Amino acid sequence: MTISRREFVEKSAVTAGGLWLGSHLPSVSYSQRARRCVVLDLGARCFLRESLEGYRAALDREADFISVNQSRWADHARMAILPGAGVLDSEIVSRLVEVLDAGGTILLESGGEFLSETEFKRQQDMLREAFSVAVTSTVNIWGDATKAIPYVNYTWPDQLMVRDFSRLTPVLAAESDVIGRLGAIPLACRKDVGNGEVIFLGSPVGPAAWAGDVEASKWIRSCSGLADR
Repeated sequence: MTISRREFVEKSAVTAGGLWLGSHLPSVSYSQRARRCVVLDLGARCFLRESLEGYRAALDREADFISVNQSRWADHARMAILPGAGVLDSEIVSRLVEVLDAGGTILLESGGEFLSETEFKRQQDMLREAFSVAVTSTVNIWGDATKAIPYVNYTWPDQLMVRDFSRLTPVLAAESDVIGRLGAIPLACRKDVGNGEVIFLGSPVGPAAWAGDVEASKWIRSCSGLADR
């Protein structure tokens, strides 16, 4: 049964139980300045550690790199980036919704291609119910050795091509929301959700930046610049 985003958030607040109280703990010691961009280290929920390092290499000091377990990280996050994300628990989802409700941006780079079938179904449900993003089963385009190295063509925020390093998670979205494709396969979208905006990547960009891909780093920096607006 499909539930509304509001119902999902309310359910998340309840299921988070005592963990939800963490949002009311005193501020932690990381930078207290008004943050333009926060890159979240998801720990065991990040299925592509090289993706996190790719964002670190691309953004360097342009963003705050913090653990998702830190309290109050959502308070001043104009943009929150989640590299190689797997299944997110209800507390993380609730804090991401806080960012959206405050008019911020979520960039969720899926690590769904590395999840089990059950985990992927949970991620599908979470993406649909909390962020209004619909995805289909992953696609392996690396199986045919005769094919050229695959590149994703992005049309926003810059027109450029970024190499793909893994299986893909296609997205189902309106034509006007699609911002990246590999051939005819839509892999990235950008859409308004609540007061904010969600950017979904079904082909991780971080690993390409980690490997030194100039176009990938440029795309990441252009996206992070949204937090200045």
